[in-house]
Amino acid sequence: MTSNQKFTVCGRPARLGAWLRKGFWAAALLPLLLAGGCEDKVNPYASGSPGGGSRSLRSGNTLLGYGRVSHWAADLGLLRAELRACDEAGIDIYTASLLGWWGTAMPGASEQQIRDQTEAAYKVLLDECRSRGMIALIDIHNQNSGSRKYGEQGRKLGDPAEVALIDWGIELVRKHGPANVVVVPCRETGDASGLDVERKCVERLDGFQLCANTGARTWPVPGWADYAEWHPWSVDEVPPAGAIVVSDTGPILNQLNVGGALGPGQPEVVRQWMMAGVGQGNPARVYYTLYPGPLDLATIQAIGSVAP
Repeated sequence: MTSNQKFTVCGRPARLGAWLRKGFWAAALLPLLLAGGCEDKVNPYASGSPGGGSRSLRSGNTLLGYGRVSHWAADLGLLRAELRACDEAGIDIYTASLLGWWGTAMPGASEQQIRDQTEAAYKVLLDECRSRGMIALIDIHNQNSGSRKYGEQGRKLGDPAEVALIDWGIELVRKHGPANVVVVPCRETGDASGLDVERKCVERLDGFQLCANTGARTWPVPGWADYAEWHPWSVDEVPPAGAIVVSDTGPILNQLNVGGALGPGQPEVVRQWMMAGVGQGNPARVYYTLYPGPLDLATIQAIGSVAP
């Protein structure tokens, strides 16, 4: 195996070269990780399933992430540049909202435009992540759709047009396969429409790694999921050590960014917040940003400087 080839641990493809340059003795660690095994998930919509969860992102081995969640799909060239910069910085995860982006970045677009741009961007995301050994941490949608927060102009999840778009989006993800993908069915699930997205993903995305974010601050991991995602309110908050921690709240983005939630990152503040995640041993700590501007290279490099 060369340093550019990938291996898989419980479904998590990783770059051997990246492990080596981060100081891991990959040849020694890989058998230990494999020996831990992977348990089967529970489908809460089917009876008789035992509990358990498949783990590839693991406590004590923090992976770092970045993602312009509300604008990721609008510019394919910028998306490629971000993924390249993340990879070069040693960042393992890119996060995006598969369907939650258009209401902010492309309001007023036709249904066909939304689907065409989403599919084109998703193909770029997968191609880049798979070739670079990175993880695409995607949500199918966000419960805040239609909330008008931060300029968002989307539809509520229960709107018939959005329900149809969600069904299409889940099928898009399914047909492109689970390699290098972790799916959050709905970020900040808060009502029946969000729970319906969760149910559909559990039923339709067999073989995918799933991450729960019911109520935005999910812990412990529910039986149907592999992971739980936690959205802190402050840079000083100490989330559960086993949670994937994502900066998806207005208050923490106001602390991490220049000039408020929509600004670019403050590299040193972001770096320190990432360091706290490594110190705590979160499976992943991810800088989720609403920034609509150009490549935020300084913040990406600051995140990468913390990579264990």
